[in-house]
Amino acid sequence: MPLLTLFDLKEVSMFDKIHVKLRALEILHKRTTPGEWTRGMTTHHTKSNGTNVAEFKYSDDAAFCDVAHNDMPEILAYIRHLQANQR
Repeated sequence: MPLLTLFDLKEVSMFDKIHVKLRALEILHKRTTPGEWTRGMTTHHTKSNGTNVAEFKYSDDAAFCDVAHNDMPEILAYIRHLQANQR
């Protein structure tokens, strides 16, 4: 079941769409393996607390996921801060 079902509606404002996307990111992030994600056995692996999280075909994919996972709370907080100041 997709997390984002609101986008089928034509009358939804862009603000509501962004809110739903941010909420989906928050939910997904909370469901991921906790802890800081770092390089695993090779540059193609991601690990957290000594446990392998994923193996990727390309090392840049692993590096991107590490950074995205680790920085997601800060990114979401900053976007929420911007939204609060827009109202």
